[in-house]
Amino acid sequence: MSSLSILYYCGNRGLDLTKGEGYRIHVLKILEHLRAGEHRPFLLTVNDSETLPGFSDYLCVPHRYLRGAHHVLPYTGTFDSLAMYRAAVRLHRIHRFDVIHERFGLYSYGAALAARRLGIPLVLEVNGPTIEEKQLFTDPLTGAQLAVARAVRDYVARRSGRIVVVSSVLKRFLLKHWKGVTAEKIEAIPNAAEVKQLGQPEDVDGLRREMGLENRFVVGFLGTFQPWYGLEKLIDAFALVSREVPEAILLMVGDGTARAGLEEQVRAAGLEQVVRFCGYVPHDQVPRYLGLFDVAVAAFRELGIGFFGSPIKLFEYMAAGRSIVASRIGQIPEIVTHEREALLVTPGDVSELEAAIVRLARDTPLRERLGGAARAEGQKYSWEAYSEQLAQIYRAAIAERM
Repeated sequence: MSSLSILYYCGNRGLDLTKGEGYRIHVLKILEHLRAGEHRPFLLTVNDSETLPGFSDYLCVPHRYLRGAHHVLPYTGTFDSLAMYRAAVRLHRIHRFDVIHERFGLYSYGAALAARRLGIPLVLEVNGPTIEEKQLFTDPLTGAQLAVARAVRDYVARRSGRIVVVSSVLKRFLLKHWKGVTAEKIEAIPNAAEVKQLGQPEDVDGLRREMGLENRFVVGFLGTFQPWYGLEKLIDAFALVSREVPEAILLMVGDGTARAGLEEQVRAAGLEQVVRFCGYVPHDQVPRYLGLFDVAVAAFRELGIGFFGSPIKLFEYMAAGRSIVASRIGQIPEIVTHEREALLVTPGDVSELEAAIVRLARDTPLRERLGGAARAEGQKYSWEAYSEQLAQIYRAAIAERM
C-alpha cells in the first residue's frame, strides 16, 4: 500500500520531549516505526528547546509563557496553539500531509484548525482524561480555565475523524464525558514494546557482576516514579519480603517526581541495604536491566477517577519474559490473566503484594512458566504491530474525509 505523509502534532507544553519520561518513548517509537513502515512522519511540537535528541524530521515552536496571566486565563495555551497552527499550515506546503495525528493536550486546538483549513483528517490520540488528571495531580482548573479547557476538548473531539485511546477503560470514559464522540469513532490500541530487543538482552551476566547481584534474588520496578504508581506500597511490601527471603534485593530503576519521598521512606525503614535506586537508564539499556529481574513488579494504586493508562512497562516486562506481579486494575487484567501470564494483586494491598513476591521466590517452576507465557503473549504488542494499526486508522479517516 502507498506510504502516507503524517504530521504528528504535539501541542502540550507539559510534554517536554527532551526528558527521559515514558511519553517521550511513546512518541519516539510511534515515529520510528511509522518511518520503518515506509511512511513519512514529521513531528511538530511546542518546546522550550529547539533540539530534540534522538528525533529526526521535526520542528519545535518556541513556548510562549506569559508570567502571571496563566493564573487567570489560559493565554499561554491559546498563543501556543495559534503559533502551532501557523507552523502546521506552513509545513503542509512542503510536506503535503495526508493526515494530522495530534497527541491531545489541554487548550490545544491548533491541529483542529489546521486540519479544517487544509482539508485533511485529524486523528486524535488521547492518553488520559486531561482535565481530571490536572484536578488530581497538580492545580485544579477553575473558572475560565476550566470552561476553556472543556470547550477546546469538545471542539477538537467533534473535529476529529478518529480518536485513538490506550485502553477500553479510557474509551468508556470518553463516551460518558466527552461531547460529540461515538463508539465507532474511538479505537482502543494498547501500548507496546520493542519485542525483539527485549527478548535478546546483551551481557546481563556482566551487569549482574558489575552491580554485585550474584546469588541475589532480584525484584525490580522499571519506569518513571510518578504518584499514580503504588511504589510506596511496593517498598512496604518488600520490607516484609526481605524477612522471608533474606537474599532478596529490590531494584528501583528510573527517576521521577516521587523519588525523593521514596528514598526517605527507605531510609526511615532502614532498608538501604536491600533497596537500591539505580536512577534513569537510557532506553537502549532497558533490556539489560530487565534481564536482571527475577520478578518484575507493576504496582499501581486506585486514583478515585479510574485507571485509564496502558503502562509500557507491563509490555516490556512481558517481552523480556519476566515473571510479573501486577495490580488488578484498569487495562491490566485485559492484557494478562492471573496465574497464566502474571500474578495479579489488589491495588494497594501490601500483604497480597508481599505474598505474591515470596511465592515466586520459592517456586522456580512457577516463575519460569509465568515468564514463558508472558513472553509468548507479549509478542502481540510490538511497536511494529502498533504502527500498522495506526496506518489503518489513518487510511480509514482519509477515506471518510474524501
